Parts: sequence; C-alpha cells; structure tokens
Amino acid sequence: MISVANKFDIDRNPSSAADLSFGMEISRVSSGPDPRSRVQEEDDDRSPSPESRVSGSDDLSLSVHGFETGDMVWGKVKSHPWWPGHIFNEALASPSVRRTRREDHVLVAFFGDSSYGWFDPSELVPFAPTFLEKSRQTASKSFAKAVDESLDESSRRAALGLSCMCRNPYNFRPTRVPGYFSVDVPGYERGGIYSVQQIEKAREEFVPEESVDFLQMAALAPTSTELRDLEWMKRIAQLLALRKARYEEFDETYAQAFGMQLSRPPRDNLENEPEKFAPKVAPLSGPLVIAETLGGKKRKTNNSNKKKKDKYLLKRRDEHPISTITVPLPDASYSPFIPRPPPPHRW
Repeated sequence: MISVANKFDIDRNPSSAADLSFGMEISRVSSGPDPRSRVQEEDDDRSPSPESRVSGSDDLSLSVHGFETGDMVWGKVKSHPWWPGHIFNEALASPSVRRTRREDHVLVAFFGDSSYGWFDPSELVPFAPTFLEKSRQTASKSFAKAVDESLDESSRRAALGLSCMCRNPYNFRPTRVPGYFSVDVPGYERGGIYSVQQIEKAREEFVPEESVDFLQMAALAPTSTELRDLEWMKRIAQLLALRKARYEEFDETYAQAFGMQLSRPPRDNLENEPEKFAPKVAPLSGPLVIAETLGGKKRKTNNSNKKKKDKYLLKRRDEHPISTITVPLPDASYSPFIPRPPPPHRW
C-alpha cells in the first residue's frame, strides 16, 4: 500500500477493483515494507527549496478570483485570441521560467505551442463555462491544435477520477514536488502531473447516478449530435475509464472481432512500454508570451501616468520659478499729452 501525501491510501490488490473502491476507502495491511513507500515518506518529509515555494499571496489571489492551481483557463495574449491553458504551479517550473516571475501574477501554461506567461488572476476566464464561445474565435490551425489539446486534457482529467493502482502499481509516481504525482491514465498520454487536490476533485466529480442517467440518454439517441459538448466528452471519458477500472484494463473485444492479437505492455517497468501517442512538446518549453492588458487596467495605467506627469511639472515649476518683470510707473506729473492753448476769441 502506498500513501499518497498521507491523505488517502491506494491498494494494489486487484480484488479491490471489483467493489469500485479503487483502493481508497478500504485499508489493508501490506505483507512487507515497500521501497516506494519509503521514497514517498522521504519526499513528504523533505521541504522544498526556497526557489520552488509558491507564495501564499498567489494562492490567496487565486482563491479570491475563484481559481485554484491547476485549473484550466483562457488567457488573452497580445495579438492573439483568447488561448486555452492551465494555471501551472511554478514549483514545477525550471529556474529560467521562475526568474521571469511577476509579482501578484500566476504562471499559465498554454496548449498547442507550449508557450507560457504570467497573468493577473482577474484577467483569466474559466475554461468550461466559456468553452463554446471561446473555441469558435478563429479557424487557424495553431488555435485548433490548442483547442484539441485542451479537450484531450479535459477528458483525461475526467478519467483521472477512476484511475488507481489496483492493476498497475506504477500508475502513480511521486515527483520532486511534494503533493504532486505523475499519473498514467489508461488511454491517454503518460505522465500527467496532478496534485492530490486535483485527484480528489476528479474522484468527487464522478457521480454514479448521473453516469447511469447519461448512459441511458446516450443509448436512446446514439446518433444525436445536439448535446455533444464539452460535458458530453467528459462523461464519455468517465464511462470508458470506468469500464477499464471495473472490468478489464485492456479491452480485447475489438481485437478479437478483427482477428488481431492484442499485446499487453509489461507491468514491472514503464521504460520498455512503447508509447502509443505522438509525443507532445513539454509544458513551458515554448516562448514567453505577454498578457494583453484589458480595458480596466489600461485606464488605470493612463491615470497613473497623468499623475506622474503633473507631479513632474509641479516640481519643475518649484525648481525654476517664473521670473517677473517690474515695469516702472511714470511720474504723476508727467503726461505724454501736452495741452495746447485755446484759440484766441474774435470779437
């Protein structure tokens, strides 16, 4: 049994898959010490270095705006449409990325080109509620690729809630940052990095009654495309993950129907397992992008610049007072007009 950040236990006994507990609620005593458990305990006791700590002010700023680290969002990049990405824990980033950090900003890793940037949380938009609007901004290939990757990540996160170590003890591997695990979700690219909070949230989002209702609705209208939105894709991902967790991880149904022999990867070592997916570019390996300042912030900046300019002019006026020219007043007895004598009267 391996402890995941001392919050829940994941059992490796395959029989636990039959009761849908996925090894989380049922605690069993292991037959012997597990070296991977010791590694995890050492990981938990090891405090992160100062450069890898995320400031509490960032977490507070995120919570104020309704976000958490790891949430999928839309960010507005200069000269680009709203782009899909997710809030990245800077403790997982390289030192070169952390050196570009901006105060009171959060790190956002974008899909498609693996670019990244530092954003004010108030200028980020939640991913799911605005997906229908934001995903139709443009038909460019780069944007379409980013949207496709974001959809794939949404599906993988939905399936994450039904992933466990029941059949494969190497599905969850600790990372160098405490509380984060490299997770292999069956049917998706390996090595997704998720926190304990994200894993728990994904498991809470799986509601059996809602899944049964969705399955019945899909069975009544299998060819309907009216409701095939983001939520529909996440439900499908949950049901497929449930099948792999509850029945069989490697589905041989279609392979047998076409007379093919399905090869199963080894369980003892992931290095020898062939990668079924095209390798993606690592997150944060792309260029650093600049966030576009939205209207409210721009007006505030202009007002600030105007105040600075006025202050500068006042300072210059104090340093160089305006010189006054004194004009002497003429003598009161002096008059430029000399009166003429009156003309003589003629009698």
